[in-house]
Amino acid sequence: VIELDFDQLPDGIEVLSILRHEHAELHYWVTLSNETAPVSRSVQLRVRVAHDYTEPDSVVILFGSPQLEYYKQGKVEDFIRLLEASRLDANVDYRDFEKDQMRALDMLAAYYVQEANREKNKDKKRDLFTKATLLYTTADKIIMYDQNHLLGRAYFCLLEGDKMEQADAQFNFVLNQLPNNIPSLLGKACIAFNKKDFRGSLAFYKKALRTNPNCPAAIRLGMGHCFMKLGNQDKARLAFERALQLDAQCVGALVGLAILKLNQQEPEFIRTGVQMLSKAYTIDSTNPMVLNHLANHFFFKKEGEYVGYFFFRK
Repeated sequence: VIELDFDQLPDGIEVLSILRHEHAELHYWVTLSNETAPVSRSVQLRVRVAHDYTEPDSVVILFGSPQLEYYKQGKVEDFIRLLEASRLDANVDYRDFEKDQMRALDMLAAYYVQEANREKNKDKKRDLFTKATLLYTTADKIIMYDQNHLLGRAYFCLLEGDKMEQADAQFNFVLNQLPNNIPSLLGKACIAFNKKDFRGSLAFYKKALRTNPNCPAAIRLGMGHCFMKLGNQDKARLAFERALQLDAQCVGALVGLAILKLNQQEPEFIRTGVQMLSKAYTIDSTNPMVLNHLANHFFFKKEGEYVGYFFFRK
């Protein structure tokens, strides 16, 4: 018997050699890759929507709840190496191995989607999307209607931008089986928002919150965007404030509150709004909406050197 301590995993190449030598079953490969995977507890994806000066340009949606081990060690190369090698070298001579094949393919695809979501270079982003597409297509041929597989594919469709209806159909399929499935409800909320059905979007967010009152800040943030669109600034403010109570680093909530302050066009409120944007900038200096609103603010103040600085960082 060979034991591997997850808190002190050997070098990835050494682990790979052990797995191959022992002809280990696929589920061991997947478990070990989980221990090295650099994925956050809840992956947040941004889906672009139309915007103007008065509102944030994206709705943050929550995707899944990967186990804590996913991001414990952040060994990206080992994570990829194990999952790629498992496709050829793992032992699949056991019952229901297909489920582990799905997990391996979907985990690797989700990783590439997450990286594509962060990538600024269009060519690199396209390459990452292509890798994810091939993996999801391969998984389709194993168990097409697996719930987690459908959810991963649906969010991938949202990020690609031109497959909204396909994503909607996949969320509907899951909800027909599990009416309170939170990732599907949030996906539907995002789709409704993009279609400018703000009341419908808000209804999906509220149902998700009723299903799990301990939902993270992203839910309140989405509700805040809906209230902004519906002209209810008081409820929008409360939603953004609650999001910040849940997550002090919630950039979207800071931007939302800053916009509410700036729109009052009084010197004191403008000063507070800019302070909020500055705080958001210290948290995420690459966030496009933070940069956009700071650039706009300095443009109206006719401070051109700052406009250029923030504009060209977008």
